[in-house]
Formats: sequence, structure tokens, C-alpha cells
Amino acid sequence: PQYLYWPIALVLMVVSSFGFFLVSFSPRYFLSLANTSLFFSGIASILFIASWRNASYVPNLKNFCLGYGLFFIAYEFLRIFATFDIRVYLMTTLIVGINVWGLTEVQIQSKREKSHQYWILKIAFFLQLAIMLFRIYLSSQINSSAVTIYQENPLPAILRVIGISSNLLVYIAIGNILLERLWKKEARKSSNLEMKMLSSLNALALARDNETGSHIIRTQEYVKCLAERLRTQDIYKDELSDKTINSLYKAAPLHDIGKVGIPDHILYKEGPLSKDEWGIMKTHTTIGEYVLSSAKTQLDETIDQDEVMDTAIEIASAHHERWDGQGYPKGLQGLNIPLSARIMAVADMYDALVSERAYKKEWTHQEAVNEISSKKGSHFDPLVVEAFITANEQFHEIAQQHKDDRAELKIFNISSQTVENKLRRSEEKFQVLFDSSPIGIAMIDHAT
Repeated sequence: PQYLYWPIALVLMVVSSFGFFLVSFSPRYFLSLANTSLFFSGIASILFIASWRNASYVPNLKNFCLGYGLFFIAYEFLRIFATFDIRVYLMTTLIVGINVWGLTEVQIQSKREKSHQYWILKIAFFLQLAIMLFRIYLSSQINSSAVTIYQENPLPAILRVIGISSNLLVYIAIGNILLERLWKKEARKSSNLEMKMLSSLNALALARDNETGSHIIRTQEYVKCLAERLRTQDIYKDELSDKTINSLYKAAPLHDIGKVGIPDHILYKEGPLSKDEWGIMKTHTTIGEYVLSSAKTQLDETIDQDEVMDTAIEIASAHHERWDGQGYPKGLQGLNIPLSARIMAVADMYDALVSERAYKKEWTHQEAVNEISSKKGSHFDPLVVEAFITANEQFHEIAQQHKDDRAELKIFNISSQTVENKLRRSEEKFQVLFDSSPIGIAMIDHAT
């Protein structure tokens, strides 16, 4: 019910303006209607603002209507028996009180919710307050014989019109706050949808990857660290805004999602792959690009989440490209490789080197740094490698902080484990996928 006070305030303001127009024909009832509607329009708008922080603070509509009726009768009594100056002092004083109340409510609300529109509201209430106080002062200095508002002295009449007109500023500011809140609500819904989509895709990537869960956390932290270091050193500063780095951080776990399309006998094979098997494994980049492009179409076109998905598509497709053009799948060279993929390539390589896997022992941090440094200008972007070298201690800290869970790693390190046993781990991860996915997904393996 408290939300009804907003349309009530607007309707009463229209009634008030129309009432003041009809006063020129007959002050009987119309003057009382105009002033009562003006006063209660202000009350309704402030009650609406007050309801934002405490709905129980707002009286019910029955009491509001009762107050409106009683005030109308009281003002009609004053119109008949009181002088024009008394009525002016009464209405001006009441409007001053409303504006003080409005300023107080807006000040309280602005501390709880940040918006530039609250400053407009404050200015509007303060403007009305100043105009009304000045009008009271002028009325006390001018001897008036006016009987109706149309017989007022010019300056007080002008101030009255300006004061009433400034209500428009109040209503515009309130309307903008409501629109801003609606926009934020839709933004939160969009963000939630994005997070559900990313969570589903992350679960899908983890379900089919022969890496551990900590690998995702580490690579996220690596790419964020590397991107921030590049920007700090004024390298690719224009390309690496806060929003871009955040998108890169969110998209990083999806770099190997294309492995969902790699047959099990290749994905889970112990030991080196044959030439043909390696050729199939390389296709995980193009599969990843296709999967993420398809996922992007699931997002509403009105949702401004394209940057994360576009970054994820770039990373999945191009993180195995090389600076010298000898990478795959497209053989991109130099700056033709997306910056996100160039950053991901270094982060992924470092994690692969310092992590223990079934097919290799972990390298020391310094060995990994030396290896990546040796590939500067051939495999990796020279500027990204330089940033990596200056940030290598942070990489080491991240690697130590998020080391692999030995229990999780053990399943891949026991040579006697069969492919079927390893796939049981995937089934557990698929359960997470099905529980969190906003869309239905089914996977079958090559043999099926």
C-alpha cells in the first residue's frame, strides 16, 4: 500500500494546479481543494520516501484520506472566516514544515543508498524552503489588502508560483530514483544469470578436465595479477580497464572448456599422445569457441554481459596461439592474438609447469620462471613475459596458497586406476553441473 502514495502525490498535484485555475472563476470550494491537495501532495511524496527505509512508518490510506477530508473542511472554514494574510501564513508555514521533513528523510535515505538523485531532491526541498521563508518575510514587510491570490503583490505571487513549480523537480528526482532502482534490479538479475551461466560452464569444464579444482582458482588469480601488473607498468593500459580485468578473471576458468568434446580414451590417457591423438586434442580450442559461442546465445540480448563471454571465447580459442605464429588453431601471430589469450597463455603455462600431474613431476618456481623467460618473443608476448618476471613472486605465493589437494590429485597419480574409475570423478562433478545449470545439458562419450 505504501507504493500508492507515489501516484497519489502526482494526482493531488494535478488536482491542486487545476483547483488554483478554477479559483479565478469561483473561490468557493476550489480554493480549499487546491490548497488541501497541494499540502497533502507534499505529505504523500514524503511518506513515499519514508517508506523506502521503513514501510511500517507509513500510515494506512484510510487515515490519510480522513486527514485530507478534515483539512479540507478546516481550510474552507478559514476561507470564510479568516483573512487572506492568515491563510497565506498558515499554508506557507505548513509547506516550510513539509520541506524540513523532506530534507530530513532524504538525508537519512542518502546515507543508506548512494545516488546523485538524492542531491537533486535535497536541492529541490531546500529551494522550496528558502522560497517559502522569503515569502513569509516579504508578507511581513508589505501591507496587503488582498482578498484572493489574484490580488497579491507581484513579488510574493511570483515566489508562490516558483515554489509550487519547484515541486516538479521533486517529482522528477523521485521518478529518476525509481528508474535507477529498477535499472539496478535488472542489473542484479543480469548478473545472477551471468553467474549461473558461468557456474554451469565452470562445472562443465571441471567435469571433463583432468586438472584439479585448485587449477581454476590459481589461473584466475594469475591472470588478474598479470593484467594488473601490465597496467601498473603502463603496458596495454588503455586495453586493461577494471571492467576488462574483471571479465578476464571471470572468463579464465573456461579456457579449456573445449575438452568436453575430446574422447575419453584421449583425454584420460596416461603417457604421451600419438600424433593423431594430439591432433584431436588440439581441437579443444575450436570446440571451446563453439561451446561458448552457443552459450552466449542463451543470454538475453538486452543483458550487457557480452564482455565476459567474448573474453571467454577469445581465451578458449586462442590461448594456445604463439607470438611467432607457430601456435594453433589459427596460427595467429603477434598482436593479432587477443590480449586476453596472450595473458592466459603465460598463466596456463606457469601453472602447468609448477603442478604435479600423472604424466609429470612438478617443476620448481624458478625453473618455471626460467622456462617462460626463454620463450619470450617466440612463444609469448615479450611485454607480458616482462610483466610476469616482475610479478613472479606473487605467482609463487598464489601457487603455494592454492596448492592441489593431494586426495583429489591421487586419483590421477595411481597408475592402476582405470579410465572407468577416473570417470566416476567426472560423474560427481556432473552432479554439480546438473544442480546449478540454468539450462539442460547432456553429454555422451565417443564410444556411446
